[in-house]
Amino acid sequence: MLLKVFASLFGTLGAYAVYQIFKAVYHEVTSPIKNLSGPPSTHWFFGNVKDLFNDVGVLRFYESCM
Repeated sequence: MLLKVFASLFGTLGAYAVYQIFKAVYHEVTSPIKNLSGPPSTHWFFGNVKDLFNDVGVLRFYESCM
């Protein structure tokens, strides 16, 4: 009896996990913005984040939001 309960529980959780993975992959593959090109990356790890925070206007906008 207990084995059937655990089998049902793990089966349900497994099916839900497969569904969530499929949903995430499906949205990545069918996203309408996946082919939009952005600005070229200036750093291999930080991308363009350093450029954003080196710009004084961005810092002023960020401070005004706080």
